Amino acid sequence: MKRALLVGAALWAMAGRGRADSLKTLGVGVIEREHEVTVRVAGNVSFLEVTRHFENGARLDDEVTLAIDLPAGAAVTGLRVGRPGAWHSAVLLDEAAAKQRYLDLTGDDASAPAGTPALMSLRGETVTLELFRVPAQGDVQVAYSVIAPLARVDGRRQLVFPVEAQPRLLAPRFANVPRAETFEVTIVGESRVLRFPGSPRTLTARGARLDVAGGQLWRVEVDAPLRLSTAPSPHSVVFVIDRSRSEGAAGVRAQLALVQAYLTAAPTTRFALVGFDRQAQQLTPGLLAAARFPTVAPPSAEDNGSDLLAGLALAVRSLAGVTGERRIIAFTDGYLRRDTLEAAAKLVIPAGILIHVVLRERGDSSDDRNSFERTRLLEHDLATLAHAQGGMAIRLAGGAPHDLARAAIELLRPVRLDGVSLLMGRDAEGEETTEELGTVEEGSGLRVSGLAPSSAGAPALRLRGWRWGERIDQFVPMTPALAAVLPALAVGDDSYAESAHPELIANLAGALSGSTSLLVVATEARDVPWVPVHGRLHVNNFRCGLTVGTAHAGPASPRPQVRELVRSCRGSGGQVTLGITGDEIIDVATRGFGAATTCIEDGLWSMRLAPAEPGNPRYYDFDLSPPPTS
Repeated sequence: MKRALLVGAALWAMAGRGRADSLKTLGVGVIEREHEVTVRVAGNVSFLEVTRHFENGARLDDEVTLAIDLPAGAAVTGLRVGRPGAWHSAVLLDEAAAKQRYLDLTGDDASAPAGTPALMSLRGETVTLELFRVPAQGDVQVAYSVIAPLARVDGRRQLVFPVEAQPRLLAPRFANVPRAETFEVTIVGESRVLRFPGSPRTLTARGARLDVAGGQLWRVEVDAPLRLSTAPSPHSVVFVIDRSRSEGAAGVRAQLALVQAYLTAAPTTRFALVGFDRQAQQLTPGLLAAARFPTVAPPSAEDNGSDLLAGLALAVRSLAGVTGERRIIAFTDGYLRRDTLEAAAKLVIPAGILIHVVLRERGDSSDDRNSFERTRLLEHDLATLAHAQGGMAIRLAGGAPHDLARAAIELLRPVRLDGVSLLMGRDAEGEETTEELGTVEEGSGLRVSGLAPSSAGAPALRLRGWRWGERIDQFVPMTPALAAVLPALAVGDDSYAESAHPELIANLAGALSGSTSLLVVATEARDVPWVPVHGRLHVNNFRCGLTVGTAHAGPASPRPQVRELVRSCRGSGGQVTLGITGDEIIDVATRGFGAATTCIEDGLWSMRLAPAEPGNPRYYDFDLSPPPTS
């Protein structure tokens, strides 16, 4: 089985790229007067419009350098300077070229510095905004667009937005826009956490794939419900205790501590204890109420031998004739008889008895007891036995009380998906290409992007995993709305970095990256004298504009993109009107698409046009009705 090239895969962390924003100036008079963040959410993706207002109270012009802390996995997709109604938009340039252009415009040798140049760049994990000339006794506004994935925590989507805590910066004000989802805001340390309502009732997944240079860029989003299952009704369980000499008294006590944690979590359970060393022995007189556990004397652990199968066979006999749900939880330190694993396949266990196997690693020191590690065993021979009975095999190490409580809940009901993987397709030889994704806890989400070889097969993905002994295998539906933002999300989690041509993905996303920067020059008529600002000069009555980047005679027709979007949304028999200015869509209208209307309109508003010089609005009307048949 081949593995695809995993480029970026991580559960969302509870922190952004860094700790907090930091503002530096050449003088002492600049403060940030306002910092507003407008939030719009579509599915698992948030679209942020950040507006920041800098004010200079000094008598000299100044320069601002702002290190910006973004939400985790976020990508900057636009930058503007000016004010509402008079914004100047940035263009995306090669990182080195943009830096040089900014230096040419603002350096000591600049003969005609043009208005207010602004450069946004990314180095490592730091986003830096350089804003030249905050005018004396004046102000400048900047705005930038951010795309960031939402995490899934405790069943709800959330966004962690870092906040600067220094007095010179005001706390951001999060405001809704029309049709935006509502959210709650809580402050955790130096961050604001936005929590959005709604939790999936079942395991959900969606994905997207795009052909790029060097392979196929892909992304999968998996969301688990707040509860993968409900706690079982009153049931009967037999605990099979490993009392072999290799466990010793400390090992037996550790096993019984987990038994007690289980019975505490399920107080209506009836239980029995069976012990084994070289033979099995009933340790309780039949099934007892959970409240009777403290009265059970712990067995000794002095004999040789570890006949786990004998313990399982005695546990099965203990449940004979018992009605209702029945379970066996067997402990072992892994030191088993040579023929145990082969003989396990011959063990006859009646249908309806669920079996968990717990391999407990020894740890007698206080350090070992205070540490805790849980590992799901998927390919162990004892896992095969457990899976056949609907249960699982896990390895536990350590065991502080709160860790034991968590482990007990996991033995009581499924709380996570294990061994989650993504089947990417098959290569030219017919061999499966997969990517291992890890574990998904209930109430959590998985956001993962990567670059697969082009030979990975058709753009169909399958999600696989285990919920106890149940095999999960389901298709991941492709989502056009996710495909529209896939390049930006890939840049945000650095999935583009391993591409043969990362700048192509960054340009496709129109996003700030390690290979691209955003540069804008805001020009305006302003009567100002020649004023030296820390070695820099400004010219008076500067009125001419400056175009950065490659100009186009006019915007290219978006008809091919529109046609492809309508096809992906399964739409037919309709008309589309698009109003654009340069590479910006300013108006969308559709007619006659029926059930596909929402998908098409969302896609149109998210569509990215080829770069073109801004100009007067231009409207395109596309009749996408099927041709008449004779």
